[in-house]
Amino acid sequence: MRKHKALKFIGTGSCFNVRRINNSAYYYNKKNGTLVLFDCGESIFDKLVKKFKRLNKVIVIITHLHSDHVGSLPSFIAYCNIIFLIKPIIIFPDKSIINLLKQMGIENNSYVYKSSCNFIKETVKVEHAKNLNCYGYILNLFGKVIYYSGDSKTLSNKVLVDFIEGKIDYIYHDMTRFNNTIHANVLYLAKIIPKSLRKDVYAMHLDDLKTELLARLLRFNIAK
Repeated sequence: MRKHKALKFIGTGSCFNVRRINNSAYYYNKKNGTLVLFDCGESIFDKLVKKFKRLNKVIVIITHLHSDHVGSLPSFIAYCNIIFLIKPIIIFPDKSIINLLKQMGIENNSYVYKSSCNFIKETVKVEHAKNLNCYGYILNLFGKVIYYSGDSKTLSNKVLVDFIEGKIDYIYHDMTRFNNTIHANVLYLAKIIPKSLRKDVYAMHLDDLKTELLARLLRFNIAK
């Protein structure tokens, strides 16, 4: 197996998986106090406060506006302002997040809004919930190209082809064992992803232990 400096996770659960709490990946540079956080759901604020005692720069990349992905964002922005005296950078491809935060009592001058950043190679519009803009990201991290799905019912053909051809090194993808949902069924992903490459696909946003066991049985890796 290729060595991979994998993303770490605050939580790896779907919105109903209270055992694993909300899905949220991160990268933290302890030397300079920089945190890159993927999503900031309703159940992770407590973990953020306990885990990070020094923050000099915060970048929060949002995949979509469901509460299990942004529910703690207002509190975390305020916490960064008051405790660390910094304005976090909030990344989302469209400005709907500005209106949402304003309705939650967070003014524009509390954070810096950006539609992208230098290590996001490409933003991918994904199929998830109706009437909601949802995005995955192709990232340049750790000297590798990584695809992070957010929440997505399907894996885009372009991402799949690039992964098979070696243009994308690793995939982090939400997985479910249930049918007819707005998330990617683990059997569907196993059908389109060659078995030899599944070790480089990390299951996240897991519904329950049965979903995790099925993903392991099919030779996917599990986000930790």
